[in-house]
Amino acid sequence: MKISQNEASKLQHVLKIELDEEDISPYIIKGYNKVKNRVKIPGFRPGKAPMNVVEQVVGKEGMINEVMDELAFEMSDKAIEKEGLDISGTPRIDVESIYPFVFTAKVPLHPIVDLGPYKDIRINKKVVKVLKTEVDEKIGQMRKQVAPWEPVDRKVKAGDLITADIEAFVGNSKIMDENGAVFIVDPKTSLPFEEFTNHLVGMKSGETNKFSTKVSTDHPNSDIAGETANFSVNLSEIKEQSLPELDDEFASSVKNGEYKDLADLIEKTKEQIRNEMDIANENEHREGVINKLAEGAKIELPELLIEREVENIISRRNEMIEKMKVTKEDYFRFASKTEEQMDEEAKVDAEERLKRSWVLTKLGELENVEVTDEEIETQLNLYKEQSKISKQKIKNRDLERVKLSIKESVFIGKSVDKIIEIAATKIVAAKKKPKTATKKVVSKKKPKNVKSKES
Repeated sequence: MKISQNEASKLQHVLKIELDEEDISPYIIKGYNKVKNRVKIPGFRPGKAPMNVVEQVVGKEGMINEVMDELAFEMSDKAIEKEGLDISGTPRIDVESIYPFVFTAKVPLHPIVDLGPYKDIRINKKVVKVLKTEVDEKIGQMRKQVAPWEPVDRKVKAGDLITADIEAFVGNSKIMDENGAVFIVDPKTSLPFEEFTNHLVGMKSGETNKFSTKVSTDHPNSDIAGETANFSVNLSEIKEQSLPELDDEFASSVKNGEYKDLADLIEKTKEQIRNEMDIANENEHREGVINKLAEGAKIELPELLIEREVENIISRRNEMIEKMKVTKEDYFRFASKTEEQMDEEAKVDAEERLKRSWVLTKLGELENVEVTDEEIETQLNLYKEQSKISKQKIKNRDLERVKLSIKESVFIGKSVDKIIEIAATKIVAAKKKPKTATKKVVSKKKPKNVKSKES
């Protein structure tokens, strides 16, 4: 193996790697074993042709192609180790020649991180207090969940459930035609259109109301966005919820008798809200401390590290779009952003994520955070259970990769715990030294009319 190194920047190096026959021979054999079953050679059954015969058909290049990724990454790992480089991410490989095998590996080095005076970070947790109004609101939601809807003979109010026939036009194009549409009159919603429900309040059963409203400019249907929609609503029924009395009978009926009485319902609801607030407060405090650490740090990141993270973010976004079963164009239109804008946001997001990750890594190093084999093994067993691969054989390469990922994750988690511990440390004021008492020397006056001995 011949390696030449070029310093692209202080945070990125480019290795040019040329493999000799000894390096590449094992991979040619691997490539032969993969391709031999697919190549049809007269006089030989599938998979039985010797390597020299297969080589005549596909060439050494064809066999190397079968194991290209494995070859390039394993050889780049060896070259990086040989050069003694401390890398921070996966190299970017560019193959120049297949046989002889020559390629370049752009290697991101470790970021330069200065945490500043991180030991001075102090952030107190907020004091959590559950208000009576929050408990009342939660119990009110429980009452609504079981409350039946009953017909009423009055004008429509906010919160009513109505049934109506609805027609809507933009110009000559009909955009809605629903008979017996049932929905709740909620002034806070913009569905189906802005201010639509405001025109329903005050109507009575049997009435028809015709009105116009503006379609929002960011409406998914670009043909009607920003246009005026003309509605005709024929109201046929109004219903309101009949809430159950707030008493012991109601309390004991909630969640299959989980509560003994109203007092028990109130107390346990308060406890549930407090638990939720505690978790939210814990997360908020955690994020606040990490953000404070990141704000006070100076960091230089390798460009390749940022590129990789951006690629990961965009890849996950594309997977999400595919699962939503919408086109990219529709997705960006719903988001009211162009693909270029979202890609730019992805870069900002990538830099922020990397900064948080690397400042925590640096903190862990400075605070001598360690991860034990037992901790890795515990998390590995949990990973196997969750991913349902405990019965499958994990390849050594994959197993080492998973273990390394677990170690990094546990290390970051313990680093977070450490900075939270630092942020919670009380500042002990230095004790003032007690003042030393000083005696005041008073000079004695000579009595009048008394002569000294010298006279």
